[in-house]
Amino acid sequence: MENKLTYEELAYKVKVLEREAVWRQQAELALRESEERFRSLFETAPVWIHLLDTSGTILFANPISIEELGHSEKEMVGRNLSDFFTPASKKTFGKLFPVLMEEGVHRQEVEVVCKDGKILIMHCSISAIRDEQGNIKNFVAFQRDITDQKRAERELRQAKK
Repeated sequence: MENKLTYEELAYKVKVLEREAVWRQQAELALRESEERFRSLFETAPVWIHLLDTSGTILFANPISIEELGHSEKEMVGRNLSDFFTPASKKTFGKLFPVLMEEGVHRQEVEVVCKDGKILIMHCSISAIRDEQGNIKNFVAFQRDITDQKRAERELRQAKK
């Protein structure tokens, strides 16, 4: 036997569905706005930003990092971040990667080799992105060029001698 809804029950269910539809639209709009803000930050930030997987492989690279390194996005994505380091920085980073996996945060000065052979000194800060269970899902790396700062510090030390 089929249960038929009364007019009041049907009207109530319609109102519930309408509220859910409005909530869903608001949530979708908020998500789109959040994604747009993140995309704008990612694309216009004055520092290098790389999204990495848990082995350090670059998944995304922002435009400034692509431009300043001199590599195309295609040349960067899929390679390990440390592939762009000098051998000494790569060795240090490799030793400290387990600390990053354990603590979820790592900061280090690294020397980066640009495509044209120029070496930049970068302050590198990497943080874990975790899932709902607290497991590391990805890393985000922020790198800021401190080459000129390091050169000025060295010149100041030499001038004091």
